[in-house]
Amino acid sequence: MAERLGLPAGLVADARSRLDHKQAQTEALLKQLEDREAALQVEAARLRAEGEELARSLEAQRAGEREIAARKRAEVDAFAIQLRRRLDDATRKAREAVDATLRRLEAGRAVSPAVSLRARAEAAAAVRLVQKEALADPELGLATEVEAPAEPVAVGSRVKVASLGVVGEVLSVQGEDLELAVGGKRLRVPRAEALAVRGGRARPGSVSVPVVSRAKPAPAVPAEVNLVGLTVDEALPRVDKLLDEATLQDRREVRVIHGFGAGRLRKAVAGLLEGHPHVASFHTGAANEGGGGVTIVELKD
Repeated sequence: MAERLGLPAGLVADARSRLDHKQAQTEALLKQLEDREAALQVEAARLRAEGEELARSLEAQRAGEREIAARKRAEVDAFAIQLRRRLDDATRKAREAVDATLRRLEAGRAVSPAVSLRARAEAAAAVRLVQKEALADPELGLATEVEAPAEPVAVGSRVKVASLGVVGEVLSVQGEDLELAVGGKRLRVPRAEALAVRGGRARPGSVSVPVVSRAKPAPAVPAEVNLVGLTVDEALPRVDKLLDEATLQDRREVRVIHGFGAGRLRKAVAGLLEGHPHVASFHTGAANEGGGGVTIVELKD
């Protein structure tokens, strides 16, 4: 157009040369952009491939973890079944031992407190023995505790009777039995049931005086036991334990809450209280004491 308008030829030639240079620069720039786009597409494809590989690896890892967890659960379930079977056998043997002891007690109703305590201690020892045998089965692979050597028991020693939950001082050793002083009372228990308290031996000629810790006072025996919702087999040992503990702490009265229901639990409790060495009398609670759902027990002095 400049040429047609009659501009000088030199000016037109100079303009034409400049136009060719700009076009070359534009083409070069476009080539660079195309090269960069191709490189970015290659990098994007590589990243997609790595992402897919990582996803497959994570899924394989999760599948392996799920398989391991399932195998561990199966092993735990199998162990639990085996342990339950062992404990069921132990429970059956323990019940047989307790039933045998109860039959001996039923054979002679008028038993002394010492004989009653001895029988309960023997039953507790039998229960612990079968439990220990069941858990010590090598097939279970459970870790066993190493028992510390027992300290010698002699007159003046302080011992703990685990089956009765009491600590007393040995007054005399009579064959396989020990006579203990517990809370101002004398108890006779099997020697095998008594464990010496470390550092608890009294000095010769000294008088044993009970010391009450100010920081940790002895827990008070509850005045009642609630049996609602329990079976007869679960309830009677709790009543028996309450009677023992209340007697040792000189309680004169306790309450047994058995509820109403069909009356089976109330009758079982009455059968236990009838002729019990610690029980002086018992009667149904008054209206303000719970009525027929409660039995009030008067303990012997």
